[in-house]
Amino acid sequence: MGPQDVKVELHDGVLQISGSRKPRHEPKDARGHILLRRERSSFTFSRAFSLPENANPDGITAAMDKGVLVVTVPKRPQDTARPPAPKRIAVAAKL
Repeated sequence: MGPQDVKVELHDGVLQISGSRKPRHEPKDARGHILLRRERSSFTFSRAFSLPENANPDGITAAMDKGVLVVTVPKRPQDTARPPAPKRIAVAAKL
């Protein structure tokens, strides 16, 4: 999976991570037989996490490196208390 296959969103203090993998072209030999067989060729997933009140929604970042998604949620300073606005977090690719 790549960063284009994963969606990270924040709505009402809930961080939602979802994505899907579509089947890709499988190589065939001269006789038309598939050379590589996968048990699961496509799937979708979705996970939701409630963020604590001291989470900083403006500082949330997401990056994907070799198929591993890393989402960082920093803490907010104690003196600010405003409800987070819905937003989408871009997933960056690390090579």
